Amino acid sequence: MLSVHLGARELARDARQSEPDDLINSAVGGFASGALLGRLQGGHIGAIRYSIIFAAAGTALDFTELQLRPILHRFMNTVSEGSCDKKDRFSSWWKIPEWSPIQVLDEEALAAKQANEEKMGVQGVLGNQNKE
Repeated sequence: MLSVHLGARELARDARQSEPDDLINSAVGGFASGALLGRLQGGHIGAIRYSIIFAAAGTALDFTELQLRPILHRFMNTVSEGSCDKKDRFSSWWKIPEWSPIQVLDEEALAAKQANEEKMGVQGVLGNQNKE
C-alpha cells in the first residue's frame, strides 16, 4: 500500500511539475492510490472511503516529516560536532562493544593483518601448485 501511495505521489509531482516537498502532491497521490486500492477492495463506496483516508493520512505524514526534518538535521549536526577529526566523527556517541567480532584496527594492526594475508595468500598458491 505504501509503495502505491509513494508511486502515485511521485507521479502527481511529475505531472504537476512541482517541488518534491509540495503537500498537494501527497494529497493527490493519496487520493489516487486510495481510490485504486479501495476500488479493488470494496467497490465504489470503498474507493471513496479509501481515497479520503489515504489522502488525509499521507498528507499528515508528509507534513510531519517536513516539520521534523530541521530538528533531525540539527540533532545530527550536534552529534557529529563531538570531534573535529573525520575518522573519530561518530566515536563520541557510538562505539563497537568489546565482545563484538567486528573490531576497528589501528594502522599497525591493519598493516600486520595485510602482511599476514599476503603471506597466507602466497603459501596458499604454492600449496595448490604442489598438489597438482
